[in-house]
Amino acid sequence: MSSSGTPPTRFAASPGVAPSASRASRAESASRALHAPSRSAFAASATEAPSTSGGSLGGGSHPRPPGDVDFDNLDKTKFFLGGAALFSGVTTCLYPLTVIKTRQMVGDGLKKNGAFAVAKEVIKTKGVAGLYRGFGTVVVGTVPIRAVYLSVLEITKARARDACVALDLPPMAHGLADAAGGAVASSFSQVLGVPVDVLSQRQMVQGVSVRARDGTGGTKELIGYRNGAHALKETLRKEGVRGLYRGFGASVMTLVPSSALWWGAYGTYQRAIWAAVPSRMGGEYATSGESEKSEKSHPPRRVPAESTVIGVQIL
Repeated sequence: MSSSGTPPTRFAASPGVAPSASRASRAESASRALHAPSRSAFAASATEAPSTSGGSLGGGSHPRPPGDVDFDNLDKTKFFLGGAALFSGVTTCLYPLTVIKTRQMVGDGLKKNGAFAVAKEVIKTKGVAGLYRGFGTVVVGTVPIRAVYLSVLEITKARARDACVALDLPPMAHGLADAAGGAVASSFSQVLGVPVDVLSQRQMVQGVSVRARDGTGGTKELIGYRNGAHALKETLRKEGVRGLYRGFGASVMTLVPSSALWWGAYGTYQRAIWAAVPSRMGGEYATSGESEKSEKSHPPRRVPAESTVIGVQIL
């Protein structure tokens, strides 16, 4: 978090441009940003100084909400290591539910398939450790996946926002940049994510009874693996690399649109909420360019308190 004390940028398409500047000149000057490196893509906190993409936009800047992450100025080591630790903690608490859900999906009704029945059966036959089958694979595998996802997300959002500024789109339309970031990030992360899902889920379903394929009506238990390394070795030996990408197409068709919708909605709602926050609390009273009249009729926007930023994020 920065504490520079400089007020954040307002949600104006080109807040720094003089009132007499023409729409065409703003778009022309902003378009130069598309060919320049983005040195401060996001505001790290509500008190981050206004940032521009490529250093100079001829007075324009990204209409970012307070509290937006400045990925370029972020301490990557703390961010990724801290994120990995937090993710591991949350996964530890919720992972048994994932195992139960996966075993329910694979089971075909030969036994009671309710969540409590599945959990009871797993604990009875394999102990509490059975609820954590594949846990190591997920934790180890998702560390690089998260790094790829978040890096591609922020880089894509920064460049897409440059395009929004160049096209002189209204601030509320900048949610399109968030949606683009979510879609591209999910596309990249699926290359690593699908193999992790395949290996971990095959470990989760060890011992689940399914109907035999010989048509006799008999059953068999799915054979599991000792650990993630064994699962990887056996999958490559029997199915090759293609075995690691079973369901890749379905994953992409499901997760890419959902990631785009999630981030697009998140960015749009965030701007809408900040537009409704009173200016005395750090909100914005204008959602587009500001005139001299609006500057006189409204008090200056204050730097929002951290509690206000957190409240908006929760909403």
